[in-house]
Amino acid sequence: MTQPLHGHTSHFASLLEHLGAFEQTRREQLAELYGASSAEPVDIALQWCRHPEAFASVVKQQIGDSAAWSVLEQLAQEHDLPVDVDWVDARSQKALAELGLLKPSSQRRSEGADWVPGAVAAILAPLLSGTRPTIPILLGRRSQAQVEAIAEQWGIPTDNSKIETILRISEAFAQPEFIDHVLDRLPHPDWIAGAMMTLELGGICYWREVFGHEVEDGSTEDNVVPLMRSDERDEQRLMADRLLDLGVLYKLEDDTADFSLVALPEELWFGLWSVGQSWLYDWTSLTFSDLEDVAVRQSREPREWDVQKVFKWLVCEARAERLDAFDGALTEDSLSELDRKTPKLDIDWQPVIDMAFDLEVLEMRGADVVASSKVFDMLDLPRAVFVREILGVWVLGVVGTATDEAMGEAIGLDDEWVEHLAAILQEYGEGLAPWMLTEGVPHVETGAGCLREVEEDDEELMLLELGLTNTCLCLTKIHWLDLLSLLETDEWYSVQGLSDLLQMSASHAIFSQLGHIIQDPHSNYYFPVQRPSLLSLPIHAEAFESWVRDIVDGLLGPLGVAELSADGERLWLDTRNLRVASPPEWPEEPRMQLVREVLADPEFDFVLPEGNGASLHTVPEFDDEDVVPIDLPMDALDRACHGREVVEFDGKTLRLR
Repeated sequence: MTQPLHGHTSHFASLLEHLGAFEQTRREQLAELYGASSAEPVDIALQWCRHPEAFASVVKQQIGDSAAWSVLEQLAQEHDLPVDVDWVDARSQKALAELGLLKPSSQRRSEGADWVPGAVAAILAPLLSGTRPTIPILLGRRSQAQVEAIAEQWGIPTDNSKIETILRISEAFAQPEFIDHVLDRLPHPDWIAGAMMTLELGGICYWREVFGHEVEDGSTEDNVVPLMRSDERDEQRLMADRLLDLGVLYKLEDDTADFSLVALPEELWFGLWSVGQSWLYDWTSLTFSDLEDVAVRQSREPREWDVQKVFKWLVCEARAERLDAFDGALTEDSLSELDRKTPKLDIDWQPVIDMAFDLEVLEMRGADVVASSKVFDMLDLPRAVFVREILGVWVLGVVGTATDEAMGEAIGLDDEWVEHLAAILQEYGEGLAPWMLTEGVPHVETGAGCLREVEEDDEELMLLELGLTNTCLCLTKIHWLDLLSLLETDEWYSVQGLSDLLQMSASHAIFSQLGHIIQDPHSNYYFPVQRPSLLSLPIHAEAFESWVRDIVDGLLGPLGVAELSADGERLWLDTRNLRVASPPEWPEEPRMQLVREVLADPEFDFVLPEGNGASLHTVPEFDDEDVVPIDLPMDALDRACHGREVVEFDGKTLRLR
C-alpha cells in the first residue's frame, strides 16, 4: 500500500503485508525478539501494536543513536510512501532488516525502494524529530485519553490498543466522504475555513497565519492580527476549538519554531481539496450567471480598421525603411507620419505598436525598425485563426509586457522570489518572461503551498516552482478566455463582473496546482502567488479590475474583439474567437471540466479549436496599380509595394505612388 493516505484501505493490512515479506526464519527471530506468541505475521503485528513501548524499547536498544536510527526516522516520517533506500549504507540496511523494519532487497516491490507501514510510524512517533502531518504521527504523540476522545467523537471503537485506535481513525479520516461528515458537525460550512487555509499553506504552518489569536487564555496578548475586532477574534477562537476537538486540526509546539504550529492531517487533504474545488465551481457559476444577467445589447459603430491589416501595412513601411526608432520606441516623427497616412482611421498607435514588437512583426535594429518575411505566414492567416493565435501567444506569456502590468499585484506575485529567479535565469543567459517584469507584492504578504524564505542555494527548487507558476498563469488566462467564449457575442458586459470572473479563474488555477502537494507529500513546493482564500482582499480585487482594463487596452481592443463604453463601466465583446487551442502537451480535461461544472452540464460539448488551420482566403483582383487591396497575400503585397511609397491607408487598400 504505497498510495497517498487519502487512498488508504487498511493500515493493519499494510503491516501484515510488510511482515509477510520476510522469510519464516526471520519471522521466528522477530517473534522471539519482540515476544510475539508465534511467527505468523498477524501475531507479530498485534504484539507491536498492543505493546508499543516494548517495541520502541527493543528498537532503541538495538540501534541506539546510530546511522540506522537516522535512516529509520526518515522512513517513519515518510511512512506508506515509497522511498529510495539505495543510498542507505549496508550496515544500516542489515540492522533494520534484522528488526523487521526494512524488507530484504529481494522482497521489495519497486527496485531500490521501500516504505515503513503507518503502524510503525505511530509507535515511534514520540521518538521522531520533526512532524509530517499524518494521523499516525500526530496522534502517536498524544495520550490514550486524547486519542480516545477523538475516536468517540466519530463513533470509532476504542476497545483495542491506542495504536489500533489511531490506525482506525486514520482509515476513517481517509474516506472520501469523511469531510462531508465534518461539515455536518460544524454550525456553518464557513467554519472549515481554518482547515482550508492550512491546506493552502501546505498542510502545516504557523498558527497565527491561520487564526487571529495565539494563546488560549483569552489574554490581551493573543491578538496577533492588528485592528482585528474582538468579536471576530472570539468567533475564530470558537472555530479553532471546534476543529481541534474534532481532530481536524492539531496545534503543535516545536522547540525549533518561535510560534505554535497548526497541522491538517494528510488523510483529509484530498477530501478537503475536493470540497474547495466544488465551492470554487459554485462561486464561478454564480459569477458567470450574474455577468450574463446584467448583459445588455445596444448598437455600436463598427471599427473601420483591423489590426492584422494594420500589421501588414506596417511591415511594408518597415521593409521600405520608413519607420525610425529612438530609445526602444518609434520616434514622434514616425508616429505623426502614420497618423498622416490614415486620415480616415482613428488608431491608438501605442498598444498596436507594442503588440507588433511583442509578436516580432516589427523588430528593432539600432535606430531602424525592420520586418522580415518570417511573419508573412502569420499575417496571412484567416482573421479568426489570427485572433486565436495572438490570444494563444498571450496565454503562454510570450507577449503582454504592458497588457499584464497589473497581473503581479492581482495574483500576489512574490517580488522577492521573482527577483531571485531573474538572477538565476540571467546567470544562465535565459531571457525573462513579461510577467517577471511586473510589480507584485512583498514576500511577507503572499505565498501558498510550503512557505519558505528565498535562499541562495535553492536554485533547483526555484526552477521547479517556475514551472508551477507558469502553469498557474497560463491556466488563469485560458480559463478566463474559455468562460468568456461561452457568453453571448455582441453584447455589453460589466467590467466589474469580468474582473470577478478573472479572479475566480486565478483561484481555480492556483488551487488546482495545490493538488501537487496532495499527490506528492514528499514535495515542499512554494507557490509564489497569493492563496485563493485571500484573492478577494481589496488590494487584489482592485488589481484584477486594472488587469482587465489593461487586457482590453493592450490586447482585446486592438484585436477588435472588445470595446470599452464611454463611461468605462461596460465592455462590448465579440466572443466568437476567444476559445484558443490548448498549449502543446496540455491536458484538455481540466478546461472541459471547469466549463461543464460552471454550466452544470456534464455532457456539454466544449469543442476546442485544433491548430491554426490553412491560410486560405479569397485573393482580391485589382486593376489599378496605385490602389492595392490590403487583403493580398503578404508576399504579393510586399512585391506590389516594393520601390513605391504608401501615401494613404484607409483600412482596406493602400494608395501608392
